[in-house]
Amino acid sequence: MALATGPRPGPADALQREHRGGVLDVGQTRALPWKRRPQATALLQQLARPGRGFYAVVISEPQRAFYGAQFGNNFPLFVHYGVPLWVPRWAGRSTRTTRRTT
Repeated sequence: MALATGPRPGPADALQREHRGGVLDVGQTRALPWKRRPQATALLQQLARPGRGFYAVVISEPQRAFYGAQFGNNFPLFVHYGVPLWVPRWAGRSTRTTRRTT
């Protein structure tokens, strides 16, 4: 998982070049919900902060990041806070990055 920083790119390949580090929960099973994994919890908490230092999250290996319904449980948080979630292996960038107003 990478955090995209810097100027917002156009194509996804530019995003891949300018990522900052990664979020790894070494020693944690992916079967644990994100709220029970230390690094994933920290990422979820940072979503709410306007000065979070990143504008998108790229998940290069979704099979290692999600288990069961975890994607469906976490994606609404990214939408709510307007942070694009990019999963290139699953079709690329999410298209819904803004909150619903209805």
